[in-house]
Amino acid sequence: MQKEDDNNIAKIKVLNKILNVPGVTRVAIINRNDSIINYSTSPEIDNENLWQLINDSFRSSEIIGAELFWGYLNQCLLEFETNKVLMATIGDKILAVVTEGNAVIGNVRYSMNKAIETLIRLL
Repeated sequence: MQKEDDNNIAKIKVLNKILNVPGVTRVAIINRNDSIINYSTSPEIDNENLWQLINDSFRSSEIIGAELFWGYLNQCLLEFETNKVLMATIGDKILAVVTEGNAVIGNVRYSMNKAIETLIRLL
């Protein structure tokens, strides 16, 4: 039990590093079966459906790639007027990051890529 607790603490620390990137408001690791493994969020945001919608969006993008024989989906970006959503594959899971519109995507992606290396070992 202690090892599992330590592992969860380590995952949350990795997610919090992404959350500390300027403009990032939410971060989660999502199972493909729609359950949330771990998440970090700014305290003023509360949306229970957000992770489900992000998961559905990622899976829809995977279907496009499969139908067109484009291969495995590594990352996906949704860019809206006021916010952005970045998603990346971590094995059979999804790393999802929500940002404000002014977030520098290069910084967010760099932080995500560093986190993915660590999260692969922890998951």
